[in-house]
Amino acid sequence: MSRNNNEINPTEIYDILIGYWKTGILKAAIELNVFTEIASGHTTSDKLASSLGVKEKGIRILLDALCGLKLLGKEKETYTLSPLAKNFLVNTKASYIGDTAKSFVPREDWNIFVMIGEALKRGGPLKEGPRETKFWEDVVVGLIPLGVPVAKTICDLLHISSSTRKGLKVLDLACGAGIYGYTILQRDHLATVTDLDLKDVLGIAKKVAEDMGVADRVTYHAGDIVTSDYGDNTFNIAIISHILQGFDPDTIKVILNKVYKALSPGGTLVIHEFVPDEERASKSFPLLFAVYMFLVTPGGGTYTFSEFSHWLKEVGFSHSMLHDLSGPTSLIIGHKTERENIS
Repeated sequence: MSRNNNEINPTEIYDILIGYWKTGILKAAIELNVFTEIASGHTTSDKLASSLGVKEKGIRILLDALCGLKLLGKEKETYTLSPLAKNFLVNTKASYIGDTAKSFVPREDWNIFVMIGEALKRGGPLKEGPRETKFWEDVVVGLIPLGVPVAKTICDLLHISSSTRKGLKVLDLACGAGIYGYTILQRDHLATVTDLDLKDVLGIAKKVAEDMGVADRVTYHAGDIVTSDYGDNTFNIAIISHILQGFDPDTIKVILNKVYKALSPGGTLVIHEFVPDEERASKSFPLLFAVYMFLVTPGGGTYTFSEFSHWLKEVGFSHSMLHDLSGPTSLIIGHKTERENIS
């Protein structure tokens, strides 16, 4: 009896179950600089083994697996980079995102994800306390390439062009590398930015500001986004990127209320987050990320646009709008009204 080609089979389930194989293979290749070595001319397994100081059999197996992942091509014994690997996994290119692996797959997280069942029984994370500073430094560096196109989109949505001379005052909360605010500075040559983040993270932000040629218009404040004072009626724009996901709704409203007070009348808030669909059923990455937040934070998660809209309205913001980006993230933009804060 012949099998029906349309018959349901468990292949997709198996593919999900071995997902960590793929992660491990790519992580090893990045750590060994395999893609950069191939780009430099070491295109056979024996040349790569010699260059990397590893055994030829093992590297050949790894290279073949990378072919299976469509990151490499192969003709006889010569390996070539796929367009994806050539653009994003060669560490001499500005578009390199390999450092992201340090933040996306630290060893600690591998161990956490095999204990989801235990976390569900407990009702929250198995490990208490904040992440080590080194973790956040790796996250900040790894996410820089992903932030560049988002920063440009923010500027476009806010109508900040290279000819802008508004002298905008920007508050970048939990600024990370500072890419979003610094891109505004590159377009508005009269603008200033105030960065708030952990002390060690601000060291990275300072270097990025110098590299982007805007350091003379940046002020740095080391502090915590929940307890720090943002000021009153000071800023035209406030940016919060990938930090609200770490908090429960009540804490988010506290932060949003502080932002509202810090903005001048008519000021704009830009939130950059993983925003799931309203039914929480189809946008894959935000839903998966919610599991991660459950495992590593006491109250964090991913929140829908309607939830954000409700909180923004509660503290006084109006005209909230959602802008889905080409990747898994979204921008939410709200505006401060002319009236006094109502909360």
